[in-house]
Amino acid sequence: MIDNFAEILKDLGSLINVPLHVDRHGVCKIVVDQKFFVQIEHDPLRGRVLLVSMITEIPPGKFRENVLREALKANGSFPRTGTLAYVERNNNLSLHDYYNLVEFKIDKFAEYITSFIEKVYFWKTHIENGTIPSVISAPSPLPSSPFFRKYT
Repeated sequence: MIDNFAEILKDLGSLINVPLHVDRHGVCKIVVDQKFFVQIEHDPLRGRVLLVSMITEIPPGKFRENVLREALKANGSFPRTGTLAYVERNNNLSLHDYYNLVEFKIDKFAEYITSFIEKVYFWKTHIENGTIPSVISAPSPLPSSPFFRKYT
């Protein structure tokens, strides 16, 4: 298990050619294509990292109800990348997950973050276009960002 969060970020940054570092709050925020960010925070007591992204605001009404219904369905699918949640204080849909650092491999972590970002992008794009995401539709890789490529 890797306990040094700064080392994880350094290795991840080297892999994607983007310098990553911990801010004064002990977290790393990765801005993706100037559209959203993914926050990575170390939980050393449990040997894991937390990934969080505020996807987008969902306007009130029937559309919100339908989006949240689909989010609940997505949370029940397997395998799943993260948990979708509604944040009432800012009317946002969020995605969060924990990544276990036991038997940590940087390439697997990069693949996981890529899947996480693809899911955020998928939901964000649908909601901002006024369409209801479906659990049947799978997020597809997007080549425009260093994260949207597969690592081997």
